[in-house]
Amino acid sequence: MKLKALKIQNFRRLKDVLIEIDEDTSIFVGANNSGKTSAAQILQLFLGESKERFSVYEFNMETWADLSNDKIFDPDHALLGDVKFPKITLDLWFDVEQKDLYRVIDILPKLEWNNVPVGIRLEYAAKDPLKLAQNFSEVFKKAKADSELHPDYQAWPKSLFEYLLKTLRDEFEIKYYTLDFAKFDNSYKQENDYLPTPLGDSQNTGPKIIKSILRVDFLNAQRHLSDLNTSSGAENLSKRFNRFYSRNLQKKDEDIEAIKTLANSEAELTKHFTKVFDATLKSINTLGYPGFSDPQLMIKAVLNTESIMSQNANLYYSIDGAASELPDKYNGLGFKNLIFMILELLDFHSKWIQEDTPCPLHIIVIEEPEAHLHSQLQQVFTRKVFEIISENTPQELNLNNQIIITTHSPHIIYESGFTPIRYFRRSLESGRLPTSEVLNLSTFLKEKDNASTEEKKEFLTTKNFLQQYMKLTHCDLFFADAVILVEGNVERLLLPLMIEKSAPKLKTKYLSILEVGGAFAFKFKELIEFLGSTTLIVTDLDSVKGKKTCMTSDVEAKTSNSTLKKWLPKHEKVSDLLGATPESKIQKRNNSEENLVAVAYQTQTSVNFNNETLTLAGRTLEESFALENLAWCQKEENQDLDLNVETEGKNLSEIAKKIFEVTSDKSFKKTQFALELMGKNVREWVVPNYIQTGLIWLESELTRTNANTEAPNSTGNA
Repeated sequence: MKLKALKIQNFRRLKDVLIEIDEDTSIFVGANNSGKTSAAQILQLFLGESKERFSVYEFNMETWADLSNDKIFDPDHALLGDVKFPKITLDLWFDVEQKDLYRVIDILPKLEWNNVPVGIRLEYAAKDPLKLAQNFSEVFKKAKADSELHPDYQAWPKSLFEYLLKTLRDEFEIKYYTLDFAKFDNSYKQENDYLPTPLGDSQNTGPKIIKSILRVDFLNAQRHLSDLNTSSGAENLSKRFNRFYSRNLQKKDEDIEAIKTLANSEAELTKHFTKVFDATLKSINTLGYPGFSDPQLMIKAVLNTESIMSQNANLYYSIDGAASELPDKYNGLGFKNLIFMILELLDFHSKWIQEDTPCPLHIIVIEEPEAHLHSQLQQVFTRKVFEIISENTPQELNLNNQIIITTHSPHIIYESGFTPIRYFRRSLESGRLPTSEVLNLSTFLKEKDNASTEEKKEFLTTKNFLQQYMKLTHCDLFFADAVILVEGNVERLLLPLMIEKSAPKLKTKYLSILEVGGAFAFKFKELIEFLGSTTLIVTDLDSVKGKKTCMTSDVEAKTSNSTLKKWLPKHEKVSDLLGATPESKIQKRNNSEENLVAVAYQTQTSVNFNNETLTLAGRTLEESFALENLAWCQKEENQDLDLNVETEGKNLSEIAKKIFEVTSDKSFKKTQFALELMGKNVREWVVPNYIQTGLIWLESELTRTNANTEAPNSTGNA
């Protein structure tokens, strides 16, 4: 038995999302405030054992506006049953095998089972809608009357939203239902008139039934592990090992000789205490103690066998070749945190296994395991965590584990590939309140059914390239507000400076800058379209004539850049590329007027030198930079950029040709040029026009969509 999918409705920014769960480990990724933490927290609110409870702010923000609108939630309409109060729902769908049927008999909608998913619904809704309407109507009308009598006084409540801020826990409750898959489509969307069947009865309640089939534990990001000493409120590893021992491990049988030895030690320790505390106790005893005829204080040693066994296991680190061991506080916080997390997970696991009748499925939700872990340990954790849990699950009990990880770290997904990744994408539609959708990256990897043999071969090549690229570069594509695909190392090095000069607002955004080259940027096309990430491609014209490089002014020049030929703007002749309209360089989102991708490559720019002006276009960044900063590059103090050419007696066309030859020569050291430029005064040179235009476009896109994607209360939308 495995959890197959979660369907969440009306919870924070998760207005209506489906999350397909991997058989082993699911990894929730996405930019800040995309909803991945919310997906974990709704499980905790519905299924966890914490004291956290729902608040009005858990409802999707569209509900907030409705709850505050007295025209929608008019008390008189509510009393007539015309108003539907908001609710939060969580549907859990399970894959069940024949051997597990006896475990889930209580949640089967029919006695007949046709090998289909089995579902339950947890719903946070009004206990009694009519009673809620009556209660609200009564206090609202009184408040309205009070406000009319005293105009300066704002009586409570002014709206249903205000009323529920105080009374939600009294008026709302969790309800439980069993779901019939026959009433749902393959995306788990139910028929309009379908009403699920209430789960359980007074004897066998909904919560009891759910606990019999599912246990959910949570390892939160705040783990309170001490780095320095045990005097803080945090817990050190030795204490954690002791707690694990007392809860889960087999205790040592009583040993008569050991108990006798302990009693003798107790008597000797009492004598020692009496001696060393004698002066202190005499001083205290002179104060007397009212009501008990001045009893005398004394100290006795009490050695408890159980406490000795459960509280005195200290963790040490042994070092090869060393004569002694180090206490646990002398190891690094990262390694201690790794041990701590594994121990917590084993503790969850042991408590589940040791139940009288363990439920068939155990789900552990791990929030941001990267906290305090450096990159290598993050990779170790992801690689080992499911393996460790599975190894400790007795096969004969027919029990299953699944793990859900939320993360902001590219290192966590280092070895996972695309299959377990669930990408939370913020809605970018104008005019909408913050919502998200969840994409299953494993579906991105599936071949199209009608693909030709050549298309299948190309798809496999692209898939392997992307997976290898993600692994080798620790790609942060899944966590970014926007993506910039750049031509090479020079663009990657200089882009932060160019952003600071051209589009400083981008400095506050999380940008994923990927060095992919013009030939390979095209391979990201399908992934970018799938993720819907706002993307800027900064690439080169790469003009060629035949197989040789040539100036962009050559009438026979074509581009060798696959991105320009196959993606945007889909032209091969350089003259067509130079004449392309701004609109042709932008790709819209599917079924939307919103922008998704823009390409920035060299354009014709007015170049001035020695009172002569020409309209020119470089073929690479270095050539464009030299042309647009021509006088500055020729200064003696800038000779180290290697962009200086002979200008004496030369016209601008001849100078441009010489710059082309210098920057196109294989001996030109591009990275050295970038590093030297980074050391110059950033205010003295200008950003090439095509890059500046692209960065300003990206800045405006992110600024425009920011109001739609960011919620006022980030906690409620994480």
